Amino acid sequence: MNTTILSDIKKIISRTGAAFKIALDSYRKNNKDIELTVKELLNSGWKTFTNNADTKRIVTMHSSDRSKSAFLILGTQTDFCASSDDFKALHMELLTLIFNNQALAGEELKYKLGLASTKLGESIVICEQEVFSSENEKTFSYTHHNKKKAVLYNFQNSNEANNKELEVLALNLLLNNARTIELAQEESKKLNFKDLIITKVKIVTFD
Repeated sequence: MNTTILSDIKKIISRTGAAFKIALDSYRKNNKDIELTVKELLNSGWKTFTNNADTKRIVTMHSSDRSKSAFLILGTQTDFCASSDDFKALHMELLTLIFNNQALAGEELKYKLGLASTKLGESIVICEQEVFSSENEKTFSYTHHNKKKAVLYNFQNSNEANNKELEVLALNLLLNNARTIELAQEESKKLNFKDLIITKVKIVTFD
């Protein structure tokens, strides 16, 4: 394969997020026309950011001083791919970029996802991401071991709570599906967090 074709395929992957073989087959089908290839791939569903993934996993992260937390939902086509070490490594790499305020967008990201899709043999897509941060509040995150459930919440006035206690609260929020601030505050009171004020809560679950 000559360098011109490789250069064209790289451009196509960076614009669509398609796996290498998919991009190459479409490129050949469209007589090596980059624009026609990109149009076909995007119309066929190869998009970097989407909620249309058969299998989703979520990972979360929070700082040791509880000043910041973040989550990322990454999607693919099968449980087999989502359970692979390569998928998990990519997931944490992208989450770390989010956590460090490096935006997940643009040509570099599409190329990275395209290469990952080629290596894993399935489409890899970003479904949702968010960072929780506030100068006047603390934040905590928890991910269930199956990576299908997670909770993040911001709170005030609880300097005495340790990580274990905050994790117990997170588990209760998940268990009781406390998706609003009011419901989350009720769960907090049940656990005798008298001074803890929840100001934001995010629960993510999927099968």
